[in-house]
Amino acid sequence: RKLIYLSISLTLFGVALLLADSSQIITILGVTLAGFAIAPIFPGLVSSTTSRVGFRHQANTIGMQIAAAGLGVAVVPSIAGVLARIFGLEVIPLYLLSTLALLLLVFIISNSHSGEYTQD
Repeated sequence: RKLIYLSISLTLFGVALLLADSSQIITILGVTLAGFAIAPIFPGLVSSTTSRVGFRHQANTIGMQIAAAGLGVAVVPSIAGVLARIFGLEVIPLYLLSTLALLLLVFIISNSHSGEYTQD
């Protein structure tokens, strides 16, 4: 859990650097930091599935996570492209910020129920 919270926090900091848009080097640092920080989130979520849903539902839940990831790989960049076409590239950091906020909210909610399923 700590790794995922740290990754989301560092990604938020990288996106904040993008939003600052103070110089080209700061923007590059923001993209680099966000990219490296977001990398361990998906493997961390998959590897901690058992602690959230219990052993009994582990296989089904991981299957759903992988399917949702495949859908997300198609949908999330497509939405970013549509938003960029309509509003310009300046909307991308705001879009990243909103998707990270949604990820954090879902992670917090799933962790608030994790103790209920560890007895399976």
